[in-house]
Amino acid sequence: MYDTARRILTDAGYEHYELSNYAKPGYQCRHNLVYWTSKPYYAYGMGAASYLRGRRFTRPVKFQKYVNWVETQSKKNNKIVKKGTDQEQESGSNGGDNAFSYEQFLFYDEETAVETKQEKLFDAIMLRLRTTVGLPMTVVHEFGGPLLIDQILCAILPHVSAGYVTIRKGDWNMSSSEAENLIRVLISNTDQESVMIRQIKAKEDSDVPAVNKGRNTEAEEEKKSLTIRLSDPLGFLLSNSIISDIFLAVDNA
Repeated sequence: MYDTARRILTDAGYEHYELSNYAKPGYQCRHNLVYWTSKPYYAYGMGAASYLRGRRFTRPVKFQKYVNWVETQSKKNNKIVKKGTDQEQESGSNGGDNAFSYEQFLFYDEETAVETKQEKLFDAIMLRLRTTVGLPMTVVHEFGGPLLIDQILCAILPHVSAGYVTIRKGDWNMSSSEAENLIRVLISNTDQESVMIRQIKAKEDSDVPAVNKGRNTEAEEEKKSLTIRLSDPLGFLLSNSIISDIFLAVDNA
């Protein structure tokens, strides 16, 4: 059924831009794309989930609890408004550092934890792999550098071989065999290169020969140039299993 829907919609000119969404070119849902790229968003109403300032939080799902929450938040916000107004009057201005800002409103409880670095990484992996754009290794590199990219490439190798995961390098959409060969080349000396990378980062005057520095820099740049994507439809259908394998590899890194 999933494949039948894909064929009917793509034949009609719709792009399968996200695991469960299609759109005509240029008409992708900007609302949903905010989620898939981990951008902040507000949500209102009972049970509404928001993502703001690195925090994910959900409003109460029961009516009376929600009413009580709204009343409590209103009292807090009124105090903030009054404080902001008083600051403006004291400073004799209507702007600047002391001016009241809408961002000062408390949309979450103070004890709501900020996402950890690993949680942000897992979000990026899970959400971006829902889309046909996929997961750029530049994003992964920001969280853990080339060693983390190695872990992910190792994890997806069986899925690349099976045709469930594809790799794009710049404008080049690699075949399964091309992608598999590239991954094997890039991770063939992972242990040796990992030691070299740590040495290079440990001190600027590393004893590692300059030729090795250049080789590792080149390999690192090549890894960063890759984007991994789930194939359509089989990769999307098996997305839970594939993403679970990547999570396990990252968690054990």
